[in-house]
Amino acid sequence: MRYHASISCAIVFFALMESGFAQGIYLPAVGPVNRAMGGASVAAPLDATGALYRNPATMAALPSSQLDMSVGLLLADYEVASEISGLGAGVTGGEPGANPLVNGAWVHQMPNDRLRFGFGFNTAAGYFANSPVDATNPILAPPPVGFGRFSGSAQFFHMTPALSYLVSDRLSVGVSPILSMGLFTSNFSPFVPPNADGRYPSGNGTRFSWGGGVQLGAFYIHNSCWRFGASLRSPIWHEAFRYHAEDENGLPTVNETRFDLPLVASLGLSYSPDACTLIAFDTRFTDNQNAAGFGDAAQFQPDGSIGGLGWNSQMSFAIGLQRKITQRFYARFGYMYATRLIDGPEAAINASGTNLAYRHLPSCGASIRLADHVSISFAYSYSPKATISGPIYLPDNTPIPGSEASNQMAAHAAEFGVSVSY
Repeated sequence: MRYHASISCAIVFFALMESGFAQGIYLPAVGPVNRAMGGASVAAPLDATGALYRNPATMAALPSSQLDMSVGLLLADYEVASEISGLGAGVTGGEPGANPLVNGAWVHQMPNDRLRFGFGFNTAAGYFANSPVDATNPILAPPPVGFGRFSGSAQFFHMTPALSYLVSDRLSVGVSPILSMGLFTSNFSPFVPPNADGRYPSGNGTRFSWGGGVQLGAFYIHNSCWRFGASLRSPIWHEAFRYHAEDENGLPTVNETRFDLPLVASLGLSYSPDACTLIAFDTRFTDNQNAAGFGDAAQFQPDGSIGGLGWNSQMSFAIGLQRKITQRFYARFGYMYATRLIDGPEAAINASGTNLAYRHLPSCGASIRLADHVSISFAYSYSPKATISGPIYLPDNTPIPGSEASNQMAAHAAEFGVSVSY
């Protein structure tokens, strides 16, 4: 039992972020055009989806009203390893499956030609995890050594009405309220105190937590070559995630945990040396450190619960290239780099499971115009294998001698979409 509670700490971090890749919890890109450009869109309004997701002010620069719909799949390849002196060592592959990505956006030019109205629906953040029991792997071993299998998921969907206004021929501004719905599930939840028998209660439930925030943006056209953009997405403040669970005697309990999505600030520029080429660059700050749950200390609390994930705030850099090959075919390439999500003492604990800490994300894609007002787009991105590792911690926040847990993950994503302009 001494190691049982400590191993639960390892399991929870696997639970939270094993099987996706993102800038922390957020997805790095939405829709096939934005994904193919590496997520760079703050100053490069190429489609309605990317404009609404990154900078509502850029809606004013779209050539016409537009409707986008896209679907995609995210497939992670990961393995969990752990070792505790005297208890053995093992490596276990996860089976999260292919997870859906759904995005839609509509931008409409109002009768006043300075106004654009938009509405977006995005799969904005999340993860899926599914690790089987493995008697050779201490943290996935059957009780009382470990906690056996782990399954869990998180899903965040954003609904974003938006308005942009053309202040002058060169400057536009935009605002987008964000309505968020989120769902966390896991077969146990260490963010609440354990039951009297030392086990954490279930974190399974179907009740969505609702939240909200706002995104502001500005977009400036310097000349036919250079454009600049900036956007600020506030934290997305969520109501508590609530779960009906059971205590050690099977009696009902209600547990709550708190996670807010972090503030995101972005700057971008784009350059068009000729009519066929566009180069876009974004730099982004994601304030994980001050987001409830994600930034709270990754340590055991006196009541036996875990305070949070202890994530660092991050900088990321994205670059994208679009090249018009023919009148009906556009090719795109992108790349994103992110600074370290976890380090120091938090790295040791998060290494036991949190692996949304991607560092490199290359991408590619294309669009084909089927008719004057209809085009299809597709994109693919790949997160190369990344590994985080560190010792497993005891409930007094000291490492178990001779212990180590690690998580290695790579991920693939593909998206396909249709765009209609009018």
